Amino acid sequence: MTWWNSLAKRLKREPKWCLLSVRSYSESQNGLIRNCADVDEYVQSLGLDSELDQTWRKSPAYPEPYISELSDVTMISGSRLLLVGRRTVLSDELELGFRHFGFGPKLANMQVSEGPVLTFSEDLKYGDSIPTGIHLTGEHEANYFHWIVEILPRLFLYEQLYAETSLPLLVSGGLHQNLYDLLDLVRSHDRPVMRLKAHSGFRIERLVYPSDVSRIFDVYDRAPGLDTTYLPVSLLKRMAVEIKRRIGVTATQTGKRLFIKRGSSYRLLLNQQEIEDSLAT
Repeated sequence: MTWWNSLAKRLKREPKWCLLSVRSYSESQNGLIRNCADVDEYVQSLGLDSELDQTWRKSPAYPEPYISELSDVTMISGSRLLLVGRRTVLSDELELGFRHFGFGPKLANMQVSEGPVLTFSEDLKYGDSIPTGIHLTGEHEANYFHWIVEILPRLFLYEQLYAETSLPLLVSGGLHQNLYDLLDLVRSHDRPVMRLKAHSGFRIERLVYPSDVSRIFDVYDRAPGLDTTYLPVSLLKRMAVEIKRRIGVTATQTGKRLFIKRGSSYRLLLNQQEIEDSLAT
């Protein structure tokens, strides 16, 4: 029986998996290679922090970014879930969201309940084993906004803290070419990219995991607030500067800009009216 067949049978026989955060598991395995203090030191060195940024970091949604290295785990493309051992699943966002807010998974084929435990409602498909790579997939990754503010900043931060360029990026296949083009503007030119079959499991012998630097809980019953959303504004600004530099955009270039807003009662920008007033003057 292959390793993959064994795992598939286990999912059917033991559908409930103990849910832990990636951070706590990494700490228990001595796999934390950059902690939150290291990341904060770099971000603050950018000199782009505002008073709002400093207040925002006190929010329960602040992900306290880190970078870890894990051995012999299964990643599921199109998500940040990691499977380890026989009965453990790892997710920082899901573990925190359920523990503090009672939020469920962002993917429809699973649910979380007290324990907490995660239950898969359908079988997973599996691909080949991969020796090593950098984890860079996530829920809602096909959405342009989530790609820019959730996925790419994880890579950008890693690239700023490490000089190595040989580890491949493990990304989902089947995304829009615009997203891959943006990826090429952030990654080191020499770094390879592996496109994995979407929503499939891949056993990784050595996985480098840049944690979330953003946090956007799915909230549909009210407007988002500082307690359920966190964006690393200073890091996003620095990433935008680097992308513009690579494509040759200068500060002297001008042109028309469109401001597109949501008309719904949720997911509104907290300062949307302020932005409208500023653009109208």
